[in-house]
This record gives sequence, structure tokens and C-alpha cells, in this order.
Amino acid sequence: AVHVATLAAEDPALAAPVAPGLPVTGAEIRWAATREMAVTLEDVLARRTRLSLTDRAGGLAAASIVADGLGGDEALRQTEAAAYAAALAAERGPAVPAPVSS
Repeated sequence: AVHVATLAAEDPALAAPVAPGLPVTGAEIRWAATREMAVTLEDVLARRTRLSLTDRAGGLAAASIVADGLGGDEALRQTEAAAYAAALAAERGPAVPAPVSS
């Protein structure tokens, strides 16, 4: 928790929740992407934070924070977002919002 708080102090934008009404912050997302050996967008949003289950949009608003933490070029970011949106759609049905461009 101290390390996540430090990330939020260093970048106040990360202190805010990434989904309305949920306590998961950008700092927690960044920590999961950079320090918990996450490999994909789905890894962070489905397994590390569970936003895939608790956020109506599946945590897609945090995709750019995850992408920044995981690295990679814009093509990889778009591929990851599309794959995650497809996984959500397969699980929930077609009402999942389109991936958010970073």
C-alpha cells in the first residue's frame, strides 16, 4: 500500500478512481502493470484488479494506464484493447463499449 500511495503522490492524476463508484485508483492500475508481473491488459483488469467484473465498462477507461505500464507501441496497445473488449463481449454479450483510444 505504501508503494501505491507513493505512485499517487508522484502523479496526482493516478490518485483518482478509474471507474465511477469503485475504489480502484490509477496508481493501483499502474502498480499492477509495472510491479506484479502482469503481461496483458486483461491480466491487469480481470485478474489483478477485478475491474472486469465490478465495472460496467470492464475497466476499459484504465486501458491507457495499463498500456503505459506494460510498454509497447500504439499497434500493440490497440491490439490489446480490442482483444480485451472481445473477451468482455464474449463473456457479457455485445453491449460492452468499444475500446478507448489512448
